[in-house]
Amino acid sequence: MLESRHFPLVIFLIALCVRVVYVLLFPALPYNIDAAEYVILGQNLADGEGFCYQPGHPTAYRLPFYPLLLALIFSLFGNDAFTAVAILECFIGALTAFAMYYTAALFIKRSRPAAIVALIVALYPPLIKLTFKFMTENVFALLVVLSVFFMYRALTDPPSKAAAVLAGVAIGMSLLTRPTLGPLVVILPVWALLARGQHWGKPKAKLVRVSLIMGIAVLCMVPWIVRNAITMKAFIPFDTHGGATIWYQHNSLSPDGYFWSALPKDKLVEIRNRIEDQRARLDSGEPLEEVMLPTVLKGPMAGFEFLPKEKIAKFTGLTEKERDQAFWRDAIRTILTHPFRYTKKTIKEVIKFWHVFDDNGRFVASYVFLMPFALIGLILALLKGRWSENALYLSPLLCAWLLGATINASYRFRLPFEPLVFTYVGVFCGRFSRFSSRARAVVIIGGSVYAALVFCLFLYPESLREAVQAITNKLGFTAYPVY
Repeated sequence: MLESRHFPLVIFLIALCVRVVYVLLFPALPYNIDAAEYVILGQNLADGEGFCYQPGHPTAYRLPFYPLLLALIFSLFGNDAFTAVAILECFIGALTAFAMYYTAALFIKRSRPAAIVALIVALYPPLIKLTFKFMTENVFALLVVLSVFFMYRALTDPPSKAAAVLAGVAIGMSLLTRPTLGPLVVILPVWALLARGQHWGKPKAKLVRVSLIMGIAVLCMVPWIVRNAITMKAFIPFDTHGGATIWYQHNSLSPDGYFWSALPKDKLVEIRNRIEDQRARLDSGEPLEEVMLPTVLKGPMAGFEFLPKEKIAKFTGLTEKERDQAFWRDAIRTILTHPFRYTKKTIKEVIKFWHVFDDNGRFVASYVFLMPFALIGLILALLKGRWSENALYLSPLLCAWLLGATINASYRFRLPFEPLVFTYVGVFCGRFSRFSSRARAVVIIGGSVYAALVFCLFLYPESLREAVQAITNKLGFTAYPVY
């Protein structure tokens, strides 16, 4: 069954069915402020008002690819067609599992382990939950998998120009969704110079193919850059959101430089109460624009308005581009002023990227269960001497890890890259099938005990959860947000 040529279709249908069931059982609305921003942009695009939150006021605060997808749905089914958006997200999630089968098969070179990887992606609870978030992560996960597949295919001899073009398109679309894969412009040429192995070809040939890939990716971004130059009167290659994000992480508000640490408890409660009130109003049927637009129009100042006015005065009264630049300047100045603190925070974020809690402090049992097997699989792959293959395959994950360590090592920023990590569960399973019967028995018994422990931790009492959270907080690995 796992080796049937029809199994990828079976994977697609399984992934689609579980996601459709999920969105039907747990309907949702754009409760999150980020989600509301994307939806409002999509609605205005569908209405012909352009890329804006308010007609006549163009913005580049968010990247365009996901709002354009939403606009397509809203133009076909109406601006309140949130269920139609969810169904589209179900198909995108199912395509991720489908594409993951071929990506894992290309890397592992065996169909059975690849089928296991695809099945994990199809049934992985955190990925299923992405289908009704109105956020970029679900689409971005598919683009990451496609980028890896075509990139891997394009850079393996015999060279494939078609794969190189498709890799560039996938990377370009990902950069128009989230800027996370931006470091590939440096990582891929370095890889091309250092990669060893006859099937990769000569360094010059690899550099030519890498240049083609990144050139196509940049071409995909040109319309967005030109649009920003015309409507925003500025060179904006990505968005105007990055400055606020890095300032949120590196500022002079508190001794540790974290935004949340600068807010007194009563302000955190006020933020939580505002979020709960907005959710209740949306559930009661109030229009999204009436509930969320006032907060959306404040941009990053919606969160920072809870700070003392003198702390944010220098960011008020500026244009969108000027404000973004001001945030970048202040964040970089703070980093240079506190190099030891920056180094310490970065080391913590490097580790925190692999946090076992989600951004709301919930224990992610499925992730915790799979990670040890993925780590063993990675070690087994490296022991086979496949350093160049692994470096290329994991290069998008390295981009996310680097940016997470510097800007924000959030759980949801890691989630789109977890399918690549689970490839190594397939590597482990492939090697497991070759173990002796005694070794298999040991692994099965040990794995069963381990699964039982993880299950017990998933159900552990609230007091134990708080104790575990307190320990991680003391070590500096706090799950966001802190309220």
